[in-house]
Amino acid sequence: MKTAVEAKDVKVSEVLQYLPSLIAASREEAALLQQSSHLRRQLAIASEETSRMIQRLAGESLLVTPNATGMEAWAKAADDASAKTTTFVQDQVRIGEENVANSRKVLDKMHKRREAAEKLKGDL
Repeated sequence: MKTAVEAKDVKVSEVLQYLPSLIAASREEAALLQQSSHLRRQLAIASEETSRMIQRLAGESLLVTPNATGMEAWAKAADDASAKTTTFVQDQVRIGEENVANSRKVLDKMHKRREAAEKLKGDL
């Protein structure tokens, strides 16, 4: 380790060759610090805007309570809506299948009556 006296013994010509690199590194460091600060501000602004938007949507939504701010409330509301939709669709499919089965029965009866009417015509 050099002492203060030995550090003074360093020749300027030895240091000069490193000055451009040191100045460039210093400028890059300042630019990166400024960029980092800017990005932190942008992130804070975006986070606040997102929070305001979630609160506004919660106030307008029928799925969540007006004071819901967390994503958990929205996820639960989405799961509930999905379950209701699935149940509704399954009920509608079941009703549709029952109607199709009833329609087939009616068509079979009509077909048998037609065949019976055709036989009667043939007998005359």
